[in-house]
Amino acid sequence: MQKLGEASPGGAGQNRTLGLKKLEDLQVPVPAIGRQHWFDRIQLMAREARTIRASTAKDVEALIPAMLHEIFYEQAKDA
Repeated sequence: MQKLGEASPGGAGQNRTLGLKKLEDLQVPVPAIGRQHWFDRIQLMAREARTIRASTAKDVEALIPAMLHEIFYEQAKDA
């Protein structure tokens, strides 16, 4: 953020302009490619876990009314 601020001439405030030439010259550190691939795999596993959790929640929402119906309807029918 400091480097971006230095590449933006003018006074303080939100309307500062960004000098394109200075932007091109900025060095942006990035993790090693192996670390980027590792992070991508972790993100994929997290997405898969969220998908499974959402699917399970839908199954539970459908299962509970069915169980209640079976418990109370069958008990009333047998009584």
